[in-house]
Amino acid sequence: MSTESWDRLEELSTQLRDLPDSARTAALDAAGVDASLRAEVETLLRASTDDTRLSIERLVQDEVSSEERDTDSWLGQRLGPWRVARAIGRGGMGVVYAAARCDGAFDLEVAVKLLQSGARNPSAVERFRIERQVLAALKHPCIAGLVDGGFAPDGTPYLVMELVDGVPIVRWATDSGAPAADRLRLFRRVCDAVQHAHRALVVHRDIKPSNILVTRDGDVKLMDFGIAKLLEPSTWGLRETDTRVEMRALTPAYAAPEQVRGDPVTTATDVYALGVLLHELLTGVRPGHTPATTLARDLDRIIGKAIADDPDRRYASAGQLGEEIARYLEGRPVLAQPDTLGYRVRTFVRRNPVAVGLATTIVVSLAVFAAISAWQARVLAEQRRVAQHERDTANHVVGVLVDLFQTTNPSVRPDGHRMALGEFLAGAQVRALDSLRDAPEVRARLQYVFGRIHLTRGAYADARRSLEDAGTSLRAAGGTDSPETLDVLVALGETWHHAGDSARATALLEEALTRHRTAYGDRDLRTAAALQALAPAVATTDFVRSRALLVESLEIRRALLPATDRLVGEALASLAAHHHRRGEADQARRYYTDALAVFRTPALRRHPTAISLRGDHATLLDSLGAHDEAAALQAEALELGRSIVGRESLVVANLLNNSGVTLQWLGRHREAEAHYRESFEIHRGLLGDGHLRTRNVARGIGRALTMQRRHAEALNWFDRAIADPLGDDEELRAGVWGMRAQRARVLSALDRPGDAVSEASRAVGALSRMAAAPGADNTARVSARAALGTARVTLGHLLVNADRTTDAEALIVDALTGMTGLDASHPRRAEAECELARARLARQSTDVEWARLAACLPRYSAWPLAEQDAVEALARLHAARPR
Repeated sequence: MSTESWDRLEELSTQLRDLPDSARTAALDAAGVDASLRAEVETLLRASTDDTRLSIERLVQDEVSSEERDTDSWLGQRLGPWRVARAIGRGGMGVVYAAARCDGAFDLEVAVKLLQSGARNPSAVERFRIERQVLAALKHPCIAGLVDGGFAPDGTPYLVMELVDGVPIVRWATDSGAPAADRLRLFRRVCDAVQHAHRALVVHRDIKPSNILVTRDGDVKLMDFGIAKLLEPSTWGLRETDTRVEMRALTPAYAAPEQVRGDPVTTATDVYALGVLLHELLTGVRPGHTPATTLARDLDRIIGKAIADDPDRRYASAGQLGEEIARYLEGRPVLAQPDTLGYRVRTFVRRNPVAVGLATTIVVSLAVFAAISAWQARVLAEQRRVAQHERDTANHVVGVLVDLFQTTNPSVRPDGHRMALGEFLAGAQVRALDSLRDAPEVRARLQYVFGRIHLTRGAYADARRSLEDAGTSLRAAGGTDSPETLDVLVALGETWHHAGDSARATALLEEALTRHRTAYGDRDLRTAAALQALAPAVATTDFVRSRALLVESLEIRRALLPATDRLVGEALASLAAHHHRRGEADQARRYYTDALAVFRTPALRRHPTAISLRGDHATLLDSLGAHDEAAALQAEALELGRSIVGRESLVVANLLNNSGVTLQWLGRHREAEAHYRESFEIHRGLLGDGHLRTRNVARGIGRALTMQRRHAEALNWFDRAIADPLGDDEELRAGVWGMRAQRARVLSALDRPGDAVSEASRAVGALSRMAAAPGADNTARVSARAALGTARVTLGHLLVNADRTTDAEALIVDALTGMTGLDASHPRRAEAECELARARLARQSTDVEWARLAACLPRYSAWPLAEQDAVEALARLHAARPR
């Protein structure tokens, strides 16, 4: 159908909807429309009288006939990495299929929505594009998330969404026989999801039971934003007219009066639908029908307020409706009740039956009554004040957000849609904070949010400034132990740790943990978060205590949360990283597996923790020799990281660096060099040249160039990696001494043997002292031990070249002794064995050493990271064996 026909269809259906059937026929005759359009109008008008259908976009059916299923041309087709498996729903604009990942990257079943009219209807295609933008912007555990999207070979657009295996919420309530309290708690989660959409300036417009599914695990998912309304189309890069074709799409039984009239829709439109849904969820029928059960008076008035004809008389937001339900569940007065004496008495009696029963004398009863009345009045006044404050704050923040996102509007700024995330955040922070100077508490909270965003991206200097500013304001407003102040304290400690100041980080986080235990107790989720934040900082001096903190955090979360909760996954991921840093591969692999099982849904897989988790798991796979598997996992994580966290974030920088390591294991040194260089620029911009992470990436570039025998360039990068100052950071010093040992190889290749031996000797001496230092186990000692073996083999190789074979042999034997954690087939062990054979053969030819060389050389020479000069020297030696 063309755009003009679609507009004509909408116009006629609107004009004829309220006419009796006999008058509709005459009006259609007078309109003079062709037979095809007339049939569409008649079908649409019949659907409008059936409240199970949409008036413009017909509702997706629950079932697809077997005949349709057998003749469907989409079945078995591949759409990008997805293979269409079966049809699960069909409607006027969209067809929904179950599909599965077919490229071998990972196993996942999804729902694929294809445009019914293919690429022929421009209006429908635009509606589809808007739905994709909406889904991409909404990230909430109770909203079915967008996984992918694209175009089929014939141009038909499609969306790939989270496949939800569940039943409509009303059917779930009926089938399960859940008590009213459980239904209300689930409804609160629906309100939270709708409020999330409203904060993104999106009105769903089609809230009804079939669009809210409950899974077997009891999770609730809000579905189908196909007819959603964008409150500010310009902030999405759209014109108001772009959404005109869908303005009258609705489901009559759940549509608000203004929606039926064709008036502008607002967030109050969704509040109305939520009120209808709440009535049906509790009684089994919609308002206006005889309920199967009689509603409690409070609930009846809550629903009445939600479905008021006048939008201004409804709840101000879906979030406020959810809070009203919370008040009812907790036995507190609800805002929908009139502030009457009788109501306050009934509320008090319901909440305090024992106290009222004991008040047996008239005098005591009157005294209690007077006191309670005054108290309730103050409570209600405070609730009204809080509600008004929340409305004012919400309106203020929405205004700020609209102003901020105008900066990305091409009509305001021509290059706005290409603005880098860092540039946007910098401008957004200044503009938002300036506009909130008259609302200091909101301003401080927003500063905290910006600090957290900077922390996630790795912009630690910006994070510290934002958090310190927020902390000053929040301490003044709420004191040192307010929840907001404690949140800032934890975030500030994490920032100092990532920035490399472990001593300051530990002091702040120890204080935060003490205050959390005092304020919330030892078994609280906020205390668990403080424990997890402290653990990495403590690890710089004490690995044993660090693990104990992580275990305690995990135990708290497992005791208070479902096993599938994201916070449990984060705790498992932290323990996996802890054991990985210690070189304890078996324990690390177990925790990685458990953590990945938590982040199992498409929405959870897009969380920054899940993205970093996959990158860390890939690094472990690298160490275990599964390089192809690691590369595939890194590519997936890198794509998600760039699209979700941002290209200039530390998450992406770390993934690029780790991907470079994997590519070198695969012998793809030029590709690795490109990844390292991109990673270096991000690290340098966020952390500076002197940070250990930046230096490590510079060393990676040097290694990649060395493998390409570009030794002069490699030396420049190694020099950047080891440049002073090093300060007092022992982990940094250990890492730099390991880099100096590798630099010695480059000096040797550049025909500077004396400098090479001197450099490697100093590295071995420094690393030996650090590895043997007394005190608790810590990251610096583990780093020193890991680098020492390689440094000893390097120095041994250089000493053999200098005919100091006895010294070389002792060093290499010590290196092999320290390689107990490496498998016998590991190439680093093969390198050491070959160098030991070379050292001994330089003094005396023996069959034992010739056999050792013959056994290790194939393993060492097959290693993509083997130094080619060394391999060639060993190959010449093997070829010269006396026969």
